[in-house]
Amino acid sequence: TAAQVSMSESEERRKLAGTTNEIQSLYGELDKAYAENKENFDKKRWDEWSGEWLRRANAQAQGYSGTGIVSLYPRAHSRLEACMHQLILLHTAYSLDLTAIAQKDGGKENERPYSPKLEPQSLKDSIDTGLAEARKEIPLAAAK
Repeated sequence: TAAQVSMSESEERRKLAGTTNEIQSLYGELDKAYAENKENFDKKRWDEWSGEWLRRANAQAQGYSGTGIVSLYPRAHSRLEACMHQLILLHTAYSLDLTAIAQKDGGKENERPYSPKLEPQSLKDSIDTGLAEARKEIPLAAAK
């Protein structure tokens, strides 16, 4: 019925909004932890924090990795899935960067140990764009 369709649409919008907020939260936590550790890197502390953060991020990503997911908002869903994967890649890039900074020789930073695909600013730009586009698409789709 029309009421069931409307409820399904509303529920999916809430789920997508919740996912967007969770990704934004994980993203903010990662940036904050990176900034704090960049100033005073403690590998043990980073590894402990990192393990818990990765468990949460991977749990969120698993909800988007399954086959057979049908979405009323496929573009927003796809963008959020990509954001989750890029967020995990950003964590990897930050971890490599912190390790490189910790291992610098005589004040000279080592060359960054990752490929251009793991360039932090590029990943951040992509995540920011994906989140913004997903936020735009959900209300627009709901108005139709």
